[in-house]
Amino acid sequence: MSKIYEALENAKKERAEPGEFSFGSMSEKPDSKISKLKMEDEMLRLCHNINNLLPDLQSKVIQFISSSEGEGSSTIVQEFGTVVSLKLGLSVLLLEANFQINQASFFGIEFNGGWDEVIRDGRSIKEVLYQIGKSRLYISPLSMKRDSMATIFHSPRIEEFFKILKKKFDYILVDSSPVNVTSDGIELSHKVDGVVMVVEAEKTRWQVASSVKDKIQERGGNILGVILNKKKYYIPPFIYKLL
Repeated sequence: MSKIYEALENAKKERAEPGEFSFGSMSEKPDSKISKLKMEDEMLRLCHNINNLLPDLQSKVIQFISSSEGEGSSTIVQEFGTVVSLKLGLSVLLLEANFQINQASFFGIEFNGGWDEVIRDGRSIKEVLYQIGKSRLYISPLSMKRDSMATIFHSPRIEEFFKILKKKFDYILVDSSPVNVTSDGIELSHKVDGVVMVVEAEKTRWQVASSVKDKIQERGGNILGVILNKKKYYIPPFIYKLL
C-alpha cells in the first residue's frame, strides 16, 4: 500500500498548483455529514481496484449507475467521494446526473446553477462548482429538467468539459439515474473512463443486471466492476473477518 499512498500524495501536490479556474466555497465550516463514514474500508478497496484497472490515468471520470431505483448507487457515490477526499487527500468532484437524488441538498449546499448550463449555455465552470466546507470534495449540481437532458449527454462539448475538469480533479464521479428511469446514463457511458455498476443484493435479478451491462458495453462503455450493495449478513460481520 505504501507505493499507492506515495503516488496519491504526488498527485495531490501536483493538483495544488494554481490552475485556470478557481472554486467557490459555500460554507466556511465542513458539513457534519462529511465525517460520517460508514464504508471506509470498502471504499478504499474500491479506489485501489480502480487505480489498478486504470493505471495510466492520473485523473479519472468514473460513472456510477444501477439498473433500478433504490439500489443505493447515489449513497455509494457519496461515501466513495467522501472517503477518497478525506482519507487519501485527493480532489474529488461529485457530478450530479440523477434526477431523483439531490446530492447538493444532502451536503447542505445551496446552489444557483448546474454543470449542464456549462454544456448548454457556455456558462463558466467556476460558477457551478461548490466546495464542501474546507475539504477537497466538491459538488456540481444538475439544474435542467429531465426531458432536456438527452441533448446534453449527446453534445460533443461534454468531452471537452471532462477534459477541463480532469486538469483540476483526481476523481470526477458521475452519479447517474437508474436505467429503468432513463437511458441517459447508458448514452454517457462511452464518454467516461470507467463505469461501476451498483446492484442490490438479493433483490436485483441477475438477468436485469446482465442486460444493463450488455447495453453499456455495446455502447462502448468500460465496465470496471459491480458493487453488490446492501448485502445481508446472516452471521455477525466480525465472524466473517475471521473466516
